[in-house]
Amino acid sequence: MGTTVVNAHPSYGIAVDDEGAIYFADIIHNGRGSVWKLTSEGNLELLLSNFHAHNLILTANQELITAQGEEWHTLLRLKPNGIKDTLYHTANFREFNGGNYTFTSTGNIVFGIDNFLWVINSEGKKRKLSDHMFGWNQIIHAHENGYIYATDIGDSTGKIYQIDQAGKALVYAAGLLTHLPRGYDKHQDVLLGMTSDGNGNLYVAETAGQRIIKILTDGSHETFYRSKDDYFPTGLDFSNNQTYILEFKMKGGNAGPRITRVDSAGGRKVVFDFETHHKKVSPIVAPNTPNSGTFLWVLGMVLIMVIGVIVFLKMKLHAPAT
Repeated sequence: MGTTVVNAHPSYGIAVDDEGAIYFADIIHNGRGSVWKLTSEGNLELLLSNFHAHNLILTANQELITAQGEEWHTLLRLKPNGIKDTLYHTANFREFNGGNYTFTSTGNIVFGIDNFLWVINSEGKKRKLSDHMFGWNQIIHAHENGYIYATDIGDSTGKIYQIDQAGKALVYAAGLLTHLPRGYDKHQDVLLGMTSDGNGNLYVAETAGQRIIKILTDGSHETFYRSKDDYFPTGLDFSNNQTYILEFKMKGGNAGPRITRVDSAGGRKVVFDFETHHKKVSPIVAPNTPNSGTFLWVLGMVLIMVIGVIVFLKMKLHAPAT
C-alpha cells in the first residue's frame, strides 16, 4: 500500500452504520486515496482504492455516498449488498465538484465552486442554491432540519452560514478559527467535517485548535473535544450515545487515520490506528481489473496444461519402439 504526500487538508468523511461498522475516507493511502470499512469485529476492508474522497455520507437506508474529487469527479453509491452505482460523473469540476459536496435526504447533490453553492436535483437539473457569495467555502452539511450549513474561512475568522430552502443565507456561528502565533495559514487552519447530534446542535472540526466545536441552537459555541499527541480531528459521527472522531497527524510526517471513540461520560479510546492495525483487506475490484478468482482460474488452467505436456512427453519417452 503506497503512501502519498498530502499538501492540502486531509479527508473528513466518517459514518457509523446500524451494525456498528465504521466507514471513513482517507486520501493518504492507496494511490489517490481510499474508502475503508471497519467492521464491528475490527476487520478492515478496502472498499475503494485510488479514489480521492474527502467526504462520505451514510443514508437512512444504509447506502454509502462518496465522491472522487480530483481530475474526474464521480459521485458513487455503494449499497449494502455490494452493488455500486454512479450517480454523477464529469471531468468538469464546475459542473460538479466532488471535493466539496453533500447529499441530501431528498436525493439532491449540493456542492460548492466559484464562491457559490449549487444544487443538482434528482433529475440532473442544476441551479444556484443561493445568491450568497462565499469568501472560501470548503465544507457543506445537509441538516435533518432541512437547512444547508456551509463554512466560510475567507476572512480568517471562521463562519458557518445557514441557508434555507428559499436560498436565504444567514450567519449561524462566527469566530470559529483559532489564531496561532505563526500567523494564519488558509490551507491548514480550516474548518472541516460537520454533523449534528439529532438535538439540533451542530459540530464542526477545527484544525488549528485541534478540536471539535459544538454549536448550540442559539449560535453560541464551545469546545466539545480536543485531540492529543499532535493529531487533529477532521470529522465525526454519533452512534449509540458514543462519538466517533476521525483524526490525522501532519507534524513531522503524515500519520493516520485513526479513530477515537468518546463515550457519554467523556472517556476516550482509540478504536483504530492505521499505523498499527492488523489489516484484512477486501477490495472492490475496479472495472477491467482482474480479481483474485480470475487470477487463480487462469493459474489453474496454466498448471493443468503444463502437467498435461509433462505427462505426454513421459508417455512418448517410455513408449515401445516400433
